[in-house]
Amino acid sequence: MNNYILDNQIIIDFLTPRFDEFKNSENLFICLKRKHWNNVFVASSQIDNLLYVLFREKKRNRFDINLNYCFSLLREFINLIDIVKTPSYIDFENNLCSNDIEDYLIELSAKTISNTKIITRDKKFLKNSNLTISIEQFFEIEKEAITKVDFVDLKVQYISIHQEIDKNIDEVIKNTAFIGGKALKDFNQNFADFIGTKYAIGVGNGTDALEIALKVLEVEAGDEVIVPANSFIATSEAVKNNGGKVVFVDCLDEYYSIDVSKIEAKITSKTKVIIPVHFYGQPADMNPIIKIAKKYNLKILEDAAQAHGAVYKGRNIGTMGDIAAFSFFPSKNLGAFGDAGAIVTNDDILAKKCKMLAKHGGINKYNHKFEGRNSRLDGIQAAILNAKLIHLPKWNEARRRIAELYEKGLSQLNEIVLPKQIDETISVFHLFVIQIYERNQLATYLKENGISTGIHYPIGLPYQEAYKYLNHTKEDFPITYKNQDKILSLPIYPEMTDEMVCYVVEKIKEFYGRK
Repeated sequence: MNNYILDNQIIIDFLTPRFDEFKNSENLFICLKRKHWNNVFVASSQIDNLLYVLFREKKRNRFDINLNYCFSLLREFINLIDIVKTPSYIDFENNLCSNDIEDYLIELSAKTISNTKIITRDKKFLKNSNLTISIEQFFEIEKEAITKVDFVDLKVQYISIHQEIDKNIDEVIKNTAFIGGKALKDFNQNFADFIGTKYAIGVGNGTDALEIALKVLEVEAGDEVIVPANSFIATSEAVKNNGGKVVFVDCLDEYYSIDVSKIEAKITSKTKVIIPVHFYGQPADMNPIIKIAKKYNLKILEDAAQAHGAVYKGRNIGTMGDIAAFSFFPSKNLGAFGDAGAIVTNDDILAKKCKMLAKHGGINKYNHKFEGRNSRLDGIQAAILNAKLIHLPKWNEARRRIAELYEKGLSQLNEIVLPKQIDETISVFHLFVIQIYERNQLATYLKENGISTGIHYPIGLPYQEAYKYLNHTKEDFPITYKNQDKILSLPIYPEMTDEMVCYVVEKIKEFYGRK
């Protein structure tokens, strides 16, 4: 088993905002975190030097850093790994000692532990010591060690941009701008710009976003709202909580979005809104939906909770309906550190009503035009989302790359049905969902091999106990009913490596090879 000591430069990369400059250091820390920091050491001689370097760099204004924060991060880091005592003797005749005493002391420390390498990006250190390896060499040594793949790993994502997130949170705390404030104002504008709408209104969560949107579309008792049969219950309960009647429509097989060919048959004189859900990050077929809505004078509320950044025929998801709702649940493509959501629209009147509804029915404090509710996106969550939003395009691209690897690796297995995409759309693959008859057996086998999976969702909405009163049968929604027992979500998140995806594919092939 290999042991490793990290040199000071790499540790400083972690403690200060240098990951963008030294990307491999970030990848190294993500890898070591996945290994739970096993067999990773720091020499006792390094600790004082690290403190000195932090003070020096701060004094030189090299980095925009908070020393107290860096020190707390250093303490946390040292608690994760082991400290090896640096020997007290020094050989002043040693070539490395004469070149760099700090490197020499690290090498002395490494020699006290068997089979230990020093990971560094210092070219001189690499040249002058036969115990050193580069970050690239480390990955070559460790590349075969994958035995576990989480369904999602939020901590790895945090590590990759922790300086930006912590700086934004610190700013909110310093200014005590917990409700409202600059972070929220900035995020509303930034997210509107990202989606391509005139307005974005941050709210407490994605369910609130749906409920408020339906309210401003004036859904009330007796009104009917068309909802896909396969979605999370937030989509349908938002209708019921506004007094409306849920009318389910079956989904397309393999695409999973609402089957537009079945919408018109469900429209009555009481129908008011259609809610297309951009399910699993794949856009619904919006052009026919828009055509139907215009024909029957209906409103469109896009449920984009899983589709941040998805594109339909050149248009961003969230820009095609009258209004759209987003969720920033932590595991979403753009996730907060708790519940959060947003409403987007280009309509001045709808935007104003949303703002008022979310703020107890008023715009100014203690001046209430009507009874509303309290649904706030707080300052800390807005600050976190601001930091993450900058990275969302590359994260979505990483998800597409992972999806392509799954498709390439699993395409030859006839037992598996892979997800399809509507022509001229760009999915953001919030989830990668396959269909298999042996769903439960495969999920168990993958779990036994350290791979986490999910089911989204095990019970279609019409068959939930909450909608038992509608008396639906399996013949009413045959695709949704069939897929309940077949769909399986595979791990997918931006920080997954190609090796991790290949490990999942390998185990799925192994499962079918056993049969």
